[in-house]
Amino acid sequence: MRVLLDTNVWRYLIDSKNQDLLYNVTRKSNVKIYIAPSVVVETLRLSDASLRRRIVEAQTRDCWHRLMPDAFLQCEDVKSEMMRLHPEWIIKKRDVNLYRRLRYDWMRAKGGFWEKARVNTDVIANRYLTQDASALNEVRQQLREVRSSVVENGAPLLNVKRLKDFTGSWTNKVTGEIVVSEFWRVYAELIWCNMLFADKNNAFYQWISCDIDIEFLLWGGYPEFLNFWQSEAQLAALPREWIRAAIYVLQSERKVTDGNPVDAAISVHLVDVDAIFSADKNFIAMVNRIQDEAPFQTAHGYLISAGKEGIEQLFKLLSQPIIYGNRSSVRH
Repeated sequence: MRVLLDTNVWRYLIDSKNQDLLYNVTRKSNVKIYIAPSVVVETLRLSDASLRRRIVEAQTRDCWHRLMPDAFLQCEDVKSEMMRLHPEWIIKKRDVNLYRRLRYDWMRAKGGFWEKARVNTDVIANRYLTQDASALNEVRQQLREVRSSVVENGAPLLNVKRLKDFTGSWTNKVTGEIVVSEFWRVYAELIWCNMLFADKNNAFYQWISCDIDIEFLLWGGYPEFLNFWQSEAQLAALPREWIRAAIYVLQSERKVTDGNPVDAAISVHLVDVDAIFSADKNFIAMVNRIQDEAPFQTAHGYLISAGKEGIEQLFKLLSQPIIYGNRSSVRH
């Protein structure tokens, strides 16, 4: 069974001094602990330097299975689908060296992100605190605007329809036509336009631009780019786009907090693991609604209590894995 722990669970492990016991419990029950970069980065933003170092030390141990960043995984999916449908978008002289360099920093055991976070925790933390502050504030503001719009329009998103029934619309900038489509297509088109055409310094642009001619899409192939999202791209190839859009919809009726962008990043890994443990009841509610309604298999969320009691619950569940459906998991 593949298990991802939310940031708050790692905090409770440290507070209860049970971080060393986690490996012994999971080894005996054949549970694999997965760690997401977004969880480590959220920890790096903690203001308590001593606590930050202890949690990061536990998160970056070699015994855990390290996931690639959510941005990389989304880009790999989108690039593959673009290459399948539009080989003419592929750069003739692809920058393989840039791609390998970016990827290698996350995959290598020595000298990459994981070791730097572990050894130079304070230095890396300061870098994220200064670099990410404005970007996170922008994301939070966007979420607040969406929430305000939903509240003003009285749209009961969580109580009326199933996620698969939601639709959205955008105005085709080329033809002026109002396009109505599945919600995930509309969300993906808006987000990827922002990511690729607005800022060349973001991770999404860097990953995509190694292989895809973004300048062509911006100046000559824009109609085809819109059509790609409107009708061509297949959901089976882009489950992470559906998940991100679903989280966006579900968050729109909830109070915006500092954790919203992190929840969205962690949700990308719902197709990479079997279970997610968290003490955040809103996050777990969203995870399980997605599992119930997604047209593909995703992880189940398990809500635990805060503090030492939650860690006792965690260990009890992890020590007694069971099989249900066609995968390993645990249940209360």
